[in-house]
Amino acid sequence: MRGATTIREQLALHRNDPTCAGCHTKIDPPGFALESFDVIGGFRERYQTITAIKPVVDPSGQLADGRPFREIREFQALVAADSDRLLQNMAERFAVYALGRGLLFSDRAAIRTIVTQTKARGGGLRTLLHELVQSDLFRQR
Repeated sequence: MRGATTIREQLALHRNDPTCAGCHTKIDPPGFALESFDVIGGFRERYQTITAIKPVVDPSGQLADGRPFREIREFQALVAADSDRLLQNMAERFAVYALGRGLLFSDRAAIRTIVTQTKARGGGLRTLLHELVQSDLFRQR
């Protein structure tokens, strides 16, 4: 990391390490998109520093598949464009929370059913949660 002065430079150096690049390809884009927000969620255009020079926040980035974004709204639109993948991920995350454990290979069919039934009922977060808590996965823990 020697010689890097910004977070992006540090991450670029870290990303050049082949053992780190795979994960950073996935985790850096959301991190860059969220740079416009400080630690308590307030919007910012410049970093807060103790020096007189306040560096400008750069919330741009590129998804692992190469699609670029300039700021959080564009990132959000790119992620939301794949509604099936988003719904699948939401179902998995809610199931982990609801079950109090990680998902097992044997849980895949139940998650698939929850997602399919949610889509059949028009989708939506409320529908997803209803399908999860009414599923055998949740009720027969």
